[in-house]
Amino acid sequence: MRSLREIEAAPSPKPIPPSVFEVQSIREVAEHPRKKPIPLINTLVNQGELITLTGQFDTFKSTVALELTRSVVTGEPFLGYFPMRSIGPALVFQKEIHPAFFDERLANMHLSPEYGQCMWVCYQDIRFSKLFMDQLEQAIHMSGLKLVVFDPLTNFWPVGMEENNNVAVSQVLTPIARLRSTGCTFVLVHHDTKPDTSTGIAGRARGASVILNMSDVRVFIDREPDSDTIKVSFKTRNIKRVPAFNARMDETGRMRYDS
Repeated sequence: MRSLREIEAAPSPKPIPPSVFEVQSIREVAEHPRKKPIPLINTLVNQGELITLTGQFDTFKSTVALELTRSVVTGEPFLGYFPMRSIGPALVFQKEIHPAFFDERLANMHLSPEYGQCMWVCYQDIRFSKLFMDQLEQAIHMSGLKLVVFDPLTNFWPVGMEENNNVAVSQVLTPIARLRSTGCTFVLVHHDTKPDTSTGIAGRARGASVILNMSDVRVFIDREPDSDTIKVSFKTRNIKRVPAFNARMDETGRMRYDS
């Protein structure tokens, strides 16, 4: 270990040339800290975060994503319980549910005209690509989008995509992660793995581990067969975690916080 005299005699460090890296010293970070993002949903999600929402088949994943979208557009508490802190327009890319039946779900939301003009749905056979990301970024800036939902994630992979390949998946999702700087939040609706035949236990988020690792928020949904109640778990990097809770579908088809 060097003595204090030796440390005092050490030469002053030379700064890293700006042309090499965009860096900040710890002193500069302390003097000019970056502002934290504004919450989107109080205690659950911030603006400009990447959310992976995953569960088994028929666990109301799309319903939960639609409830989230409704709250972002209208400012109504999420699941009738969690206060919204920021609202704005939203866009849902839906490629799993038949458009006619999803149209019915949208109609059953009974959004008033002023809110109905702030929420859009797209059923096109779109795949992630550089062109699509450029168009999406333009749409975010032009329309002020606060939320974009991809449902389900698998149907947006480029043709021939290896979903289990971490490198390939990372390359595809990185452009979405970069768009978080716009303040728009992204939801990737995904499927869990099938239950193991010997244990009956299923893994989370089918495919490459980077799908969960790149996410700021992970939402895990579990449902017993034919039950109207689901268990919802939010796992987040940036907010103190909220304990898992239940939500129940009421007689109108709305998902509501239960306990």
